[in-house]
Amino acid sequence: FLLPFTLVYFVLAYLSQKYNIIYVNVPTYEGGGNLWPTVFNRCVASLVVVHVTYIGIFAAYIFPPGSIVSIIGAISTVVFWRITTSRFRYLSKYGSVQNSPPNQMHLTASLL
Repeated sequence: FLLPFTLVYFVLAYLSQKYNIIYVNVPTYEGGGNLWPTVFNRCVASLVVVHVTYIGIFAAYIFPPGSIVSIIGAISTVVFWRITTSRFRYLSKYGSVQNSPPNQMHLTASLL
């Protein structure tokens, strides 16, 4: 009984918030990606802490499949972190390719 009304409510809220974010609330300052490395590193570190916690919980309850899956998850999270930081470190430090001068476009385009 409530599902159609909640669906209509959230669709209208989505459309109005999307309009507000795109056209009304225009940010006056763009950070240019300066905050991205800090936020990303902290998010990944928290994911690794969660994986280590799950490994401990599964080991305490003597559930080896859960520990193995958590170990694989922690390793894949660290590998993802290494790949992503190596891929985007240059762009977050020096800016994007779109903002680079035309005479240096070939230098930054090779990194992509």
